[in-house]
Amino acid sequence: MCLGLVGTYFAYLPQLLSSKESAGSAGSQDADYEYENLKNKIREYEEKLKEKPKDVEILWNLGNAYYDLGVRKLIEDKEINEGTENLKKSLEVYEKAAEISPNDAKIWGQAAGAAYYVGDMEKAEKYYKKTLSLEPQSVDMRINYGQFLLYGKNDIAGAKAQWKEALSFAKNKSTREALEAMLEQVEEMEKQQSQNGENS
Repeated sequence: MCLGLVGTYFAYLPQLLSSKESAGSAGSQDADYEYENLKNKIREYEEKLKEKPKDVEILWNLGNAYYDLGVRKLIEDKEINEGTENLKKSLEVYEKAAEISPNDAKIWGQAAGAAYYVGDMEKAEKYYKKTLSLEPQSVDMRINYGQFLLYGKNDIAGAKAQWKEALSFAKNKSTREALEAMLEQVEEMEKQQSQNGENS
């Protein structure tokens, strides 16, 4: 029943994930280059962190590099275990950054995404809620939280509520059209769920 949302779903995953498509379509040689490039960035940021262990910008960049590498490996079915470990590291790094800069919504948002990918649903939900408490009008985060509720918790009503809120804040025409399509599909899912309940 969720298959109809897949195209829209991938369009609104966190920005780092969207770079996977360009890497994958460019061929395995380019993809391998991107992997090596990310690993080099991780080494570079880890070295910088030794000198400035509480530098939020370095932590942010390091977390993003781990996150991007991990997600690409998961999506492309390459080295799943290593991908998961990279995402766990990204989560740890984001959490360190959030301790230093607790009012930075983008850090909590990325931490929520990382927690979701490693299967820590409790942390994911906690961090999505923290992000929205800091930026309640964030369209992207309400879209992401809705996806978490739908795909992670099978909460159709919760996803619908988040996407309705996102639509009320969205100013970009293409974003509004995508949200309207997503809402139509979850409403159809609600109808099917209701019919199944009546027939059981």
